[in-house]
Amino acid sequence: IYNKDAAASKSITYSGVTKSKIYKIKKYLTITAKKIKKKVSVTRNGKTFKDTDYYEKDGKLYDNVYNKFAFVKDGKYTVKTTLVNGAVKSTNFTVDKTKPTTNMKAKTYKKKKAGYKITFKDATSGVKSATLNGKKIKSGKIVKNTGSYTLVITDKAGNKKTVKFKIKK
Repeated sequence: IYNKDAAASKSITYSGVTKSKIYKIKKYLTITAKKIKKKVSVTRNGKTFKDTDYYEKDGKLYDNVYNKFAFVKDGKYTVKTTLVNGAVKSTNFTVDKTKPTTNMKAKTYKKKKAGYKITFKDATSGVKSATLNGKKIKSGKIVKNTGSYTLVITDKAGNKKTVKFKIKK
């Protein structure tokens, strides 16, 4: 079905994503392997969500393979390609289109002795930075003083969540 040169080739190319990179938009990954049938397994957050055994169309196995996958959902992806000659290549990347989350709302809070504990997180790529009125803070920061506040949380993909709130007597 395939020729000797193709069987000896170990060339697998991924295009459209860079290994270990974090993206804030959906990404397309194209896998090419010269004249060789292959198996591709894809996992999102450690769970297999697509496993196609030797790309088949209309009951035929294809030697010239051009496969394009769309990665739309947030998650940490690993793509592993296996050629029929045993060559294996894998890559990983993250798609995170969702802003970080916080417990703080855009409203006026009534001052309380214990203050307000600001918490935030980003489930997919993680928090890169957070500032409160321009000063870096960590999740768990307690705010007690009256005033106007701007909380800006940025995840590792570059998604930003901004919350403006006040604490009044």
